[in-house]
Amino acid sequence: MYLYLFVLCFVYFVFKLYIIFCICFFLFFCIAKLYLFAFVWNIEGANCFL
Repeated sequence: MYLYLFVLCFVYFVFKLYIIFCICFFLFFCIAKLYLFAFVWNIEGANCFL
């Protein structure tokens, strides 16, 4: 019985960590993509002005 509860808690903890990691990775990816897009757009805009 205790082993079952321990496994259940462990799985829940890992699942929660996995969700947090996925959310953080998704946010980081979106922010990085936006920064990269802005950086490229600024270079292209600067080239157009030059």
